[in-house]
Amino acid sequence: HESSATTMNMHTRNDPFVLMAGLYLTVGLLAAIGTLTVEAGPLEPLPRLRWLTVHFITIGGLTQAVFGVLPAFVAALSTSRRSPAGRSRWLQWVSLNAGYPLLLVGMATGSTITAGTGAGLVLGALLSLLVTVFRLGPPSTATAGSARYFRTAPWFLVVGVLAALGMLFGVHGPGGYFGSLEAHVHANVWGFLALVVAGVLPTVLPELLGADRRFPRARAVTYWGLTIGAAGLVVGPWTARHELTIGGLVIYV
Repeated sequence: HESSATTMNMHTRNDPFVLMAGLYLTVGLLAAIGTLTVEAGPLEPLPRLRWLTVHFITIGGLTQAVFGVLPAFVAALSTSRRSPAGRSRWLQWVSLNAGYPLLLVGMATGSTITAGTGAGLVLGALLSLLVTVFRLGPPSTATAGSARYFRTAPWFLVVGVLAALGMLFGVHGPGGYFGSLEAHVHANVWGFLALVVAGVLPTVLPELLGADRRFPRARAVTYWGLTIGAAGLVVGPWTARHELTIGGLVIYV
């Protein structure tokens, strides 16, 4: 337990992704204050301020943080304990932090090409992150249950980005624009972020509390329930099949 914590601490100390996460969360807080000021009346409404605020917190803050800590968690849980490759990590950082401002500028100005270019760079950084995670080696038998959360979660973000590109360029499924929007939000929040949180909690809490897991087999049940449920919550709106959406929600809960 102590070696795992030390490994994660070494990987995340002064991590550039975590530093950017703090920056974007700060900007997101200021944007939220700006939104409240607009609603109160002193400032004139700014175009798409609500969606900009949401993306400052999600892609800007939370996604940056996950990019920073996810390889460290996987490395600490793997049998090889290899460090994530430095060069590829910096390429991910550059791609993510070049694409994200372009995405924001495109959203603010209504430029589809600019926003699409930014989303494409974010998608490239995400695919590179997946390669990094899978190159860190297989997890040990004791940690396999937690590691599968971290290896699955980024795929939901891939789906979320693809849904966003569909909205930008008018490529939708049977659910139309709002089906794509709902699938985008569900993939990012119910899939990506929730699976990361569900993987972190059973990994960190036993070490913090100095206690063993009371129901270790529940990790597999939780993993499959969240994964299948989130898949239904993504596919249902996109295909306009309400039974898939409701079924996914029931399984998820």
